[in-house]
Amino acid sequence: MGKRQRRKGRGWGCQWGVALLAALLSACHATARLSPEERAKQARWHAIDMVDVGLNLPVLIAPNATAAERRVQVDGVIEERLTIEIGEGRIETVQLLEASVDDDLDRNLGSPDYFSARMIEAFDSRYDGHQEFRAIRHSTRKSKGFAALVNVKDTRERCIFALVGYRMKGGAIHVADFGNMDTVVVLVYCHPKVKFTDFSHVLETVEMVGDRAAFTESLRKKLNALPGGFRGGGRAT
Repeated sequence: MGKRQRRKGRGWGCQWGVALLAALLSACHATARLSPEERAKQARWHAIDMVDVGLNLPVLIAPNATAAERRVQVDGVIEERLTIEIGEGRIETVQLLEASVDDDLDRNLGSPDYFSARMIEAFDSRYDGHQEFRAIRHSTRKSKGFAALVNVKDTRERCIFALVGYRMKGGAIHVADFGNMDTVVVLVYCHPKVKFTDFSHVLETVEMVGDRAAFTESLRKKLNALPGGFRGGGRAT
């Protein structure tokens, strides 16, 4: 990852979200076994309509802006990523629709030490301890991960930081599916009054979209209430 920008004020902590997910998932599934030449042939990310995303996160929270992208790897693995701006923070997700993360990342997602290291790395010298370190357990899906409230030096801010993996699909359906977690969610949100309960319900109940028509209608109502209204299933970032 490149050097993180440091600045005082609200929202600084969300700047690193994309880079962290990219680092975590750059070699987490079967495409990591490809040669450099083969990997160079991987398809580029392309934007998709927000109504076509796999996860129902956009209707669980009140986003300011959303973006969704998808690509197809050379081995046929479909990878989807979702970005949701939430005021002074951001949720980033990556989902492997047929595949899963590799054994190393799957094991690390359940490690408190790994979580702590990523949390401290993310906040760097502004990390000033944390509170309410909790395991995240999905209400129905297999999951592993943690969330904590982080104190930020030199400000009145504190941030909630979460890193959680989920198994959203059933049995393996692709050679690149090892039966591990297939979805990773990273959350950073900073506010002087942020509480763990502000996001714990979302992290514990996020699901795959089942009823596409109902999801689309709910998303339209939510985004129509925002400045700028509904734009083709999502809002420009």
